Amino acid sequence: MEDVLASAEYARTTAFAIDALLTGDTLKETNKSDPEVIQNLARLAIRLQQFRQHSDQLGQWLQSGAASKSPKIQALVAELARECRRVSVIVFNEIDKLSSDGSVDTLGAGILAEYDGVLAAFTRVFVFFAQILSGGGEKDSKLNHPDAHQLVQNAQRASEKVVSSRSSLLDLNNPRLPTVKVSV
Repeated sequence: MEDVLASAEYARTTAFAIDALLTGDTLKETNKSDPEVIQNLARLAIRLQQFRQHSDQLGQWLQSGAASKSPKIQALVAELARECRRVSVIVFNEIDKLSSDGSVDTLGAGILAEYDGVLAAFTRVFVFFAQILSGGGEKDSKLNHPDAHQLVQNAQRASEKVVSSRSSLLDLNNPRLPTVKVSV
């Protein structure tokens, strides 16, 4: 559960950082004249806010104990949440780096599209889990559906791609990262 809430906090913080970039003077003038860069950053900020909303919702269901009767769901959510947190750290660090130097020379449209794609995949998975936890009946059996397997695999593949290509930005011990306190 902590990883779900931490991912939501990374998303919130990163979206605010992007908004500050887009409205402030940090971006270099050459970047401001590139509408694709501005569009991609704005789109990523929206995706981060959507992801945060659904992460928070899943976190609330997990805090309510809705997953306690399903060890299978608990294990899968925990695994995916760890992967998601790693991706969230990378995106946060990428935007933090951009905030520092104001240049998007190394941050192309492809990278922004990858981040958008992985956040979309995790959003779909988190929505799926929140729906399972909010409904009645046998929860574990819903995980056996081919669509459920596809959602999970898509998120895992997207995560692996981002983590393997941008692993230099994966610093889980960075003290500037947001911290989340979980009350049980």
